[in-house]
Amino acid sequence: MTISDRVRIKDVRVLSDGWTTLKTTTFEYRRANGEWQTQHRETYERDNAAAVLPYNRARRTVILVRQFRLPAFIRGYDDLLIEAAAGVLDDASPEVRIRAEAEEETGYRLHHVQKVFEAFMSPGAITEKLHFFVAEYEPEMRVSDGGGLEHEGEDIEVLELSIDEALAMIADGRIIDAKAISCNTRRCIFSGELRFLPSPPVGEGGAKRRMRGTRPQIQKERTRGEIPLTRLAAPRRATLSRKGRGEDSAIGSTKPAILPCAAPPRLSYLKTISSLPLNKNQETRPMSAPRDDEFGFAPDYDSPVPYMQRTREYYTAIGYTTPYRWAHYTEAPFQPLKKKLSQSRVTIITTAAPYDPTKGDQGPGAAYNGGAKFYQVYDGDTSKQHDLRISHIGYDRKHTTATDNGTWFPLPQLLKASAAGRIGEVSQRFFGAPTNRSHRVTLDTDAPEILARCLADKVDVAVLVPSCPVCHQTTALVARHLEANGIPTVVMGCAKDIIEHAAVPRFLFSDFPLGNSAGKPHDVASQAQTLELALTLLESASGPQTTMQSPLRWSEDACWKLDYNNVAQLSPEELARRRAEFDKQKEIARGNRAA
Repeated sequence: MTISDRVRIKDVRVLSDGWTTLKTTTFEYRRANGEWQTQHRETYERDNAAAVLPYNRARRTVILVRQFRLPAFIRGYDDLLIEAAAGVLDDASPEVRIRAEAEEETGYRLHHVQKVFEAFMSPGAITEKLHFFVAEYEPEMRVSDGGGLEHEGEDIEVLELSIDEALAMIADGRIIDAKAISCNTRRCIFSGELRFLPSPPVGEGGAKRRMRGTRPQIQKERTRGEIPLTRLAAPRRATLSRKGRGEDSAIGSTKPAILPCAAPPRLSYLKTISSLPLNKNQETRPMSAPRDDEFGFAPDYDSPVPYMQRTREYYTAIGYTTPYRWAHYTEAPFQPLKKKLSQSRVTIITTAAPYDPTKGDQGPGAAYNGGAKFYQVYDGDTSKQHDLRISHIGYDRKHTTATDNGTWFPLPQLLKASAAGRIGEVSQRFFGAPTNRSHRVTLDTDAPEILARCLADKVDVAVLVPSCPVCHQTTALVARHLEANGIPTVVMGCAKDIIEHAAVPRFLFSDFPLGNSAGKPHDVASQAQTLELALTLLESASGPQTTMQSPLRWSEDACWKLDYNNVAQLSPEELARRRAEFDKQKEIARGNRAA
C-alpha cells in the first residue's frame, strides 16, 4: 500500500491567491490501525527554489547576503537576516536558476555549481522544496555590486566572511537562516573545516540580543547535542578490474584490483573533518581523520565524467523530455585470443568519417556538422594514408583541438606495432561504423556488416575506437557482436559509464576529453603507450567485462570534466540557441539519410 492509498482528498478551497497560494484541504487519512480519520490542513503553495554558498578554497571565505525579512521581524527578530543567496526556480532548472540568482544578489557570475542535496524546509505547511548548491568563486568573477532587484523590493547587502567567522556566527546565533546554516555546514563537512560548535554561554549570543519581547521560547537556553559523523572508507581506484564474475583471482574478483602501472593509481576523494576545542574550557576533540589537503585527495569531480547523466539532462534542458535509452547488459560474450598477438591479423573499427570537401566545414575546430555524417559501413585501405575527421559527432569541442587524427584513429601506431613484431600484421582494411542512435540499426544492420567484412579479411583481432557518447555505445554493440562470433576485441575509449553500461568484453579507459580515445594530440609517446595498453589488455584479460585504466592524465587540473554538456553552466539563451542548432542539424541529417 502506498501513501496515495491512505489519503482521500474531500475538499480544497483557496483562501488567498496573491504572491503564492494559501489553500485549506479537507481529507481522510487512513491511520496505522486501519481506521479512517478526517483531517483539515492549510498549505502554503510555493514554487521550488534553490540556494547557493559560493566559497573560495584558497582564502577560506564564503559569500552570504543580508536583507530584511518581514516574517522573521514579526516573529521577534529585530535585525537584518544573514542568508545564503536563493530564489524561486520560475520554471527554470535549479542549476540554471541559481547561477542567475547568485549574480542578481551577490554580483558574482559563478561558472560551476555543485548540487549537494535537496530538502523540504517546512513540510508541515509549505510545499516548497529547496535545492542546495555550493560553488567555488574567485574575486574576478564579480561582475556587479549585486544587491538584488529593486522592483521586487530587494535591498541586499553582500558579505564575504571567513569560514571560521561564518561558523562562529552560526554558533552564537548571528546566523539563524536555515539555508545559510545548511550550506555552510554541508560545505564544511566535506572540505574538512567543520568544527563541533560550542553553545554560547547563557545570556550571550547575537540571537538573544536581537530578540524582542520576553516570550519563554525566546528566553529559554538553547542546548545542542553532538553531531554524529561517520567516516567513509575511500574506495581504491583500480587499474584493471572485472565485473560480475565472482572469481577469487585478482582479475576475476568483483572487487577492483591494483596492478603495476606507469603511474600509481589515485585514491578516490575522501574529505574528512578536523577538530577545534569545544569551547575555551574544553580539550580539543581528536581528529577523526586527516584533512584532504594533507593527503592530497582529489576533488569529487576528478572522476570519470557521467556522460549518460549529462546527456539526459542536456537534452531535457533543450526541450527533448523523452530520456534516451542507453544500451544496457549485465553480461558480455568473451572470445580468448586464438593465437598470439605476434601472429594475429588486427583491424581498426572507427566512428570517424573520411573528409569530404563538399560537406562543409569539418575542422579542425569545426562546429557540429550533421552534413558530414555517414550512414553505411565503409572501409579503407590500411596501406594508404587517410584523412578521417570527427566534426559529425559530439566530441568535447572545448578541450579537444581535433588537429591530430592520431588521437581517434591509431593506424600509424598499429603499423609501427606490426613493423616491430608486436602484432602479426595489420588487416588490409579498416572499417567505419556509423554512429547511430538506433540500437536496432546497429544490431541488425551495421554490426553484421562489419562482421562479414572482418571474416572476409580473415581478421583475428579488432580494436574499436569511439569518439562521442553515442559512438561509445555503437562500438560497444559492435564489439559484443564480433566477440559472440569468434573475434576478440578491445574498445579504447573515454566514456567509461557508457561502455560498462553496455558490458563489453575488454575496455581500455583513458580519462581524457571525448575525441582522444587513442592518446593525447601531438604526443606520439602517449598514443604509442595507449595502443600498447590495449594490446596488453587483449593478452591479459581472463574473462569478459575487464576494464583497464590508463595511468596517463590529461592535465593536472581536472576542471575540464565539469564542462561537457553541463547544463549548470549554460544560460537559458545558450540552451535555446543550442536547441535551434540541434533542430537544424537534425533536418540536415534527415535529408542526407533519405538521399
